[in-house]
Amino acid sequence: MIRRWDRSWLAVAALVGAVGGLGAFTFGYAEGLAYLSDDPRACANCHVMNEPFEGWQKGPHHAVATCNDCHVPHTFVGRWLSKGLNGFHHSKAFTLQGFHEPIRITPRNAAALQASCLHCHGDFVHEITAARRDAAGADEVRCVHCHRNAGHGPSEGEGGMAASRSVSPWLAAGVAIAAAAAAAGIAALLVDIDRRKAEARDPYLKLVRVGEETTDPAPWGTNWPRQYDSYRRTADATRTRYGGSEGAPARSRLEKDPWLVRMFAGYAFALDFRERRGHAYMLYDQEQTRRITERLQPGACLHCHASVIPTYRRLGAGNVHEGFVALGKLPYAEAHAEVVATGSMDPVARGATQEFEHVPGAHPVSCVDCHDPRTMALRVTRPGFLAGIAALAAGSAPVPHLPSVGRWRAGDRARPYDPNVDASRQELRSFACGQCHVEYYCGPKLTLFFPWAEGLRVEQVEAVYDATRFDDGHRFYDWQHAETGAELLKAQHPEFETWSQGVHARAGVACADCHMPYQREGALKVSDHWVRSPLLNVARACQPCHPVAESELLARVATIQDRTDALMERAAVAQIDMLDAIVAARAAGAGDTRLGEVLELQRRAQWRLDFVNAENSMGFHAPQETARVLGEAIDYARQAQLRAAALGR
Repeated sequence: MIRRWDRSWLAVAALVGAVGGLGAFTFGYAEGLAYLSDDPRACANCHVMNEPFEGWQKGPHHAVATCNDCHVPHTFVGRWLSKGLNGFHHSKAFTLQGFHEPIRITPRNAAALQASCLHCHGDFVHEITAARRDAAGADEVRCVHCHRNAGHGPSEGEGGMAASRSVSPWLAAGVAIAAAAAAAGIAALLVDIDRRKAEARDPYLKLVRVGEETTDPAPWGTNWPRQYDSYRRTADATRTRYGGSEGAPARSRLEKDPWLVRMFAGYAFALDFRERRGHAYMLYDQEQTRRITERLQPGACLHCHASVIPTYRRLGAGNVHEGFVALGKLPYAEAHAEVVATGSMDPVARGATQEFEHVPGAHPVSCVDCHDPRTMALRVTRPGFLAGIAALAAGSAPVPHLPSVGRWRAGDRARPYDPNVDASRQELRSFACGQCHVEYYCGPKLTLFFPWAEGLRVEQVEAVYDATRFDDGHRFYDWQHAETGAELLKAQHPEFETWSQGVHARAGVACADCHMPYQREGALKVSDHWVRSPLLNVARACQPCHPVAESELLARVATIQDRTDALMERAAVAQIDMLDAIVAARAAGAGDTRLGEVLELQRRAQWRLDFVNAENSMGFHAPQETARVLGEAIDYARQAQLRAAALGR
């Protein structure tokens, strides 16, 4: 006969069985056995790791190391202890949403990662790590401090209880409550896993169809509201110490730096040159500038200010490149009218079906310029960039920050380098920005081109321009200086070229990492499309890699930018002194022949000063390179001043 308390024990056993069954089902549904293997796909079961997994697939470690090779200890006990601890903490954190955003590695796992680096590369870096350990009070050098993208392009009771043994009612009640709580927790975990699996399968809901001709970002926002909402914030006025504008129209740089008027004498930039504003204004500000309204400009200017690819396709009868050439030859007003006529093909509902409706109008750079409307994959579309990066790859200039170019160069080169085929996703996160934030020629005499055949440094770009000839055989130049007669070059906005010379590029940091950092909304991780200065978003843009106080990071940037600004002011003084000396020499009777060498020095001095002045980071993208370029600008200007002064005596 079964005693009363034995029945309670049976109820507890039933609850334990239910919990065990739920746990077993949850373990199987969540593919728990996969975590006992070395298969990297197990890590991507959690969709927040999809991008690291994709990066690893295209990275150098893909062929030689898995996730476990780097992230768990290499001893038997340490390996399984680490897997158990990590599994528990990850499940707890993702279920309860109690983790730091962005995700950060723990000190224990950082130590395991460092040990893994030394496990394979210890002989190579022994001198570095040994020297650091020998230093008094020094911490060991962490490999990933510099090579951050190298890996990703723990009682049972007695058995056989006697049938007559009694069980305390209080113990039975406690076990029942604990079992119920555990069952509820497991059920919550199961629901959460199911929800996250659904998000991983379909992170967005396609409510409308968008296509290659949908240049209006609003319909895209129906499907991707999080990204669209942040993109709309680019209309907000933002300002840092050395960039941006809170006014409408934007603040004039000519008023802030009057020396620019003389440096650009005879050129449209001497009429109107303003501070940058957000992406939402890129087309409007171009339409309103006096450089457009008072001077004849080519349609090529729209290449980087409008969502223009559908217009290229229409004018080229389906051939984007032919349309690109044709539009660039038109005057700006006519080219702009063509973009308005192309408009946008927006989705509209017709009963139970959806059709596309043509809506005339011009839009600034939009979703379709950087994303494939079918897959949302990143891509580059601008013909100028596609030709420019192919020319860079075909050349011999070192580009260690672009590993895909190195792989292409080492291959058979059977076809030109194509970033949409050859580049990693991380590289595309810079290439998408490099379609417009670059140096290029967009004048009326030649088809727009990126001067990258010799490399990305200021003198390499200059060499391409010096070797370029117009159709009449004359050497390339942008304009003739109104005071001196020198044939000069005008820099556009060479952020991509300058970034390419800096430490962040060498470390694999993309433009989007700093200017469009990831943010979490609910269970989803998305890129912030409010493109802006990282100084306005330090917590997400800087601190994931630099875990120090925000004030310290801002102070570092201020030091770099203040020094660059001071050096640029010195270069500007040298520039004005040079112009005064050349004007005096002409007044004294020196002609073009005698001034030939001086005017050549002016071309070099002005080009370097303008290269830094037109770039929008005030030196931060590459501090040492920027200082070198400004040093050369001062040197060339002073040489020209002295030689002109000698001719004026």
